[in-house]
Amino acid sequence: MHIPPDHPQRLVLNNEVHARPYEALQAPARLSYIALLAGPEVRQRECELVAELAARYGCAPPTPDTNHYSADFGSFRIKWERHTEFTRYVFILQGGFGDPFEKLAIGAVPPDWLEQLPGQLIFAAHAALQTPEAAVRNVEDIAARFFAGNTVVGSVISGGAATAYTDFRIHGDGFSRFLINNESLGTRQAGRMMQRLFEIDTYRMMALLTLPVARDLMPFLAESDRQLGEITSAMANAGEQDEPVLLDRLTRLSAAVERGLSSSHYRFSAAAAYYELVERRIRELREERIQG
Repeated sequence: MHIPPDHPQRLVLNNEVHARPYEALQAPARLSYIALLAGPEVRQRECELVAELAARYGCAPPTPDTNHYSADFGSFRIKWERHTEFTRYVFILQGGFGDPFEKLAIGAVPPDWLEQLPGQLIFAAHAALQTPEAAVRNVEDIAARFFAGNTVVGSVISGGAATAYTDFRIHGDGFSRFLINNESLGTRQAGRMMQRLFEIDTYRMMALLTLPVARDLMPFLAESDRQLGEITSAMANAGEQDEPVLLDRLTRLSAAVERGLSSSHYRFSAAAAYYELVERRIRELREERIQG
């Protein structure tokens, strides 16, 4: 059959929907997740490091132009994804465990490799996916045993197929914690739910990067508001000889405000986009309240 030639991006765009599949997770499993702020200047280095790690374990490396990669290295699994402003790594250990936060998934990763990762840590978490038989269901016990006695937040997720708990704290090892009791999640469902939990906190932190920008702008906005009030009051009683001076002050103030807007526009737009992602991921959890 003779049909018109493909658009140069046809296959790439069609396959984008399949580009970042969720990891299949079979309970019991432990995961360690890190998200690093990393600019475009380190992208090549990130891919090189993942390729080096794959070579250590005799696995096929990612292609140089890819933005995602997952592999089973035997002693652990890895999932690497590069996004516009950050890069995330997930390390997975399948199999039974006692204390879910004692022997961690990231402990299986070569320390010398971890030390080379470029970027700044914006979010990190350990997660444990437990079987129904091993699940701890008393909230007081969960808080005391796994969350250092902190107040625990939890809900039923995925229409009753699991329960998830966290304390939203950064613990002594620099990681937050999630405990998930799997009741009836399938392997792909479990992977989706775990990724959503990680993404909620990652995107929440990315949205909050706007907070220091907003704080820095507050004194400037207050001063600009004061100056505008002065100019407006002066215009009411200004004579013809005063108008050029007032116009100059107003023009300079307008330029300063525009400069402030342009310098912060990207950060505020990004915050709105990340906030929408947080809201969407929360909806996708399909949460139900745990009584009491």
